[in-house]
Amino acid sequence: MKVLFIAYRFAPESSTGSIRSNKFAKYLAQSGVDVTVLTVANPPAGSIDAQTLADVGEQVKIHRSRRLEPQQIEQFCAPLLRGKLAGLRWRLRRLLDYIWYPDVSAFWVLTAFFRGWRLCRKQQFDVIYSSYAPAGAHLVALGLKKITKTPWIADYRDLWAHEWEYQPRSALHGKLDKYIERKFVKAADRSLFVSAQCMNSMTQAYPEYAAKFGIIFNGYDESDRPTNTIESQHTITFVHLGTLYSSRTIQHFIDALDHIIQQRPELKSVLVIEQVGVDNLNNLDARQVKLVNMGWQSRQVALQRLANASVCLLPFHSAEGGSDSLPLKMYEYLAFGHQILAAGKPGCQAEQILTQFPGCYFIADNDQQLLIDTMQACIEQCLQNPRPEYQRSGAGLQRFSRQSLAADLLAHMRSVSGKA
Repeated sequence: MKVLFIAYRFAPESSTGSIRSNKFAKYLAQSGVDVTVLTVANPPAGSIDAQTLADVGEQVKIHRSRRLEPQQIEQFCAPLLRGKLAGLRWRLRRLLDYIWYPDVSAFWVLTAFFRGWRLCRKQQFDVIYSSYAPAGAHLVALGLKKITKTPWIADYRDLWAHEWEYQPRSALHGKLDKYIERKFVKAADRSLFVSAQCMNSMTQAYPEYAAKFGIIFNGYDESDRPTNTIESQHTITFVHLGTLYSSRTIQHFIDALDHIIQQRPELKSVLVIEQVGVDNLNNLDARQVKLVNMGWQSRQVALQRLANASVCLLPFHSAEGGSDSLPLKMYEYLAFGHQILAAGKPGCQAEQILTQFPGCYFIADNDQQLLIDTMQACIEQCLQNPRPEYQRSGAGLQRFSRQSLAADLLAHMRSVSGKA
């Protein structure tokens, strides 16, 4: 089977958005699928990690086309817009934000479409696969699907116009977003989502296409796990991986630990919180507990910090829809075997999955006293063993392995293409 894999975010970019596509390509190729990837030629310099490309493997053929994002234009124009012209910079930013549609991938859509068309003319693909976000990959896939009639699988790492925090840039953008999203859903032979809640949201929006919807969770890759730990055994480390923003914060965890230290000052020297990832809030307030804000790190470093964790922190937003998307880190937390402390809206799918496994706790994020009590129980466990590990092997966890998830994707590909 030959597959054209279209992904704006792909190795060597090491953002969380690239990992799902990287792993699918890796394990599909190892299963004998002929995988050709179409992606960006010039990923952001600050997010490049060569190890991610080595992990994908040489079996995957990669073709690239150039991107041009508004931020790059702003940086180019910055030396020209100085002095009396400095006030024009914000006007340029607003103009680019308005016309660069549908998102940062707008220019790449053009270069990638023509590159993809040439690839399709040279060889007959059995399936086209594309990954959202951003929307550019789906736009390229939609165009190639119309021309070549090749079956198309549209994968949604996140939702677009029906995402719970969706805020269009303008009324016009809102109408365009929903119009194009409907085109995606109608044209795709299969639309895949990362959770039941995401699929249900799209089913409510597009019930006439619900028969083409499916779920492939995020997951973990056992080969990513570091073989050694380097952290001192004299600290109890609470670790959060990933970006922080207005709807995802670890402040309530920090407040709970501050309260515990006030009651038990002897713990101040052993308790540490590590934020491994970009902090867009820049207002985390730790009065008692030691907070180490590490910023962006390579995937290798991030996984090393996770391997050294005593307790993994997993914040969700309590608003309706705030726990819809089940993040990659949840499955990596499970695979690493550490205690997991999650906070969000009770009854969500994240709670249903986590509470199947030992050492996992899900607390309503508005119940601060229960959060404090649960954290104290985790600390008591860690005082006996700074890094307790729980055995979570078996079918319950194995279904989230990257090999199993790639096999699920291959089954969808066979279904839409009619090829074994």
